[in-house]
Amino acid sequence: MIFWIWTLFALLAFTVHSFRPEYILPNNMITVALQVLGIFFGSKASKYVCERRSAADNIDPGREKLIIDMISAKGQVTRQAVVDELKVSSTTAYRILQGMEGKNLIQRKGEGRGIYYILP
Repeated sequence: MIFWIWTLFALLAFTVHSFRPEYILPNNMITVALQVLGIFFGSKASKYVCERRSAADNIDPGREKLIIDMISAKGQVTRQAVVDELKVSSTTAYRILQGMEGKNLIQRKGEGRGIYYILP
C-alpha cells in the first residue's frame, strides 16, 4: 500500500511540475522517492530470498534416508560424497548434513577438510 502511495505522490508531483513550472519540487524529493522505492523493492527481494531458503530447509526425508543408507553401507560419508550422490551443491549438502546432525541422526567427526559423518 505504501508503495502505491509513494508512487502516486511522486507521479502527481512530477506531472504538476511538468504542466505548471511555477510549482517547484523540493530539492530532495527525487532522492527520497527513490530511496523509499529502493527500500520497498529491497524488502520484497529479501522476503523472497528468505521464503526460498526456509522452503529449502525443509529437507526431503528421502534424502536423509539415502544418506543414512550411504553411511550404513560405507561406515562414514563426507560432504563431497553427498554432493556427488544427491547431485546438489556443496552448500545444500552442508545444510542437509547440519539438519541431520541437529536431529541426532548422524554425528560429525574429524576437523577441517577431514570432516566425515557417521551414525550415532
